[in-house]
Amino acid sequence: MWPFSNSLTGRSAADIPGNDWFNQSVFSEMAQERIKAGKPLRIQKDLRGHVVLLHFWDFTSVNCINELPHMKTWWQRYNAFQFVVIGIHTPKYSYEGDSEKVSSALLRFGLPYPIINDADYEIWQRYGSDTWPRKLLINHKGKVIFDYSGTGGEMALEAKIQGALKATHPDATFAEPIKPV
Repeated sequence: MWPFSNSLTGRSAADIPGNDWFNQSVFSEMAQERIKAGKPLRIQKDLRGHVVLLHFWDFTSVNCINELPHMKTWWQRYNAFQFVVIGIHTPKYSYEGDSEKVSSALLRFGLPYPIINDADYEIWQRYGSDTWPRKLLINHKGKVIFDYSGTGGEMALEAKIQGALKATHPDATFAEPIKPV
């Protein structure tokens, strides 16, 4: 892991503001109503009891695109255990912040999990991001337990996902972590 000084490990996860969501139907009705009303998604309340993976990415970045198969696989493997991947699309270039372009990219990549378009960098700044991609794993209590900037670390992250899910599903058994693509 790269030792960035802005690691959020051990801290409470911040709420996710914004109303430019895609695939938000997986959230509870209450969370969907908050989003429709323009209120932030609350990690501590709306997703309490869930293990959440925040993935800061950009649809033109090769490094980010290379991580998408892992995100989709983890979503499929662990969604039944109250695991949620939330893609936070933060554009590197202004034209990438257009919602239609983001929507087209989601269809092209076949991304089934919730994604928010962070075109104004509000979430990016709230989480102190400084690089694409970045992955933050949040446990069922709303605490960041893994913070990784850059590429790589997939097997370590999946082991952390499994460990976090074991805390709420102690009898669950999981397949071996997938190898890097």
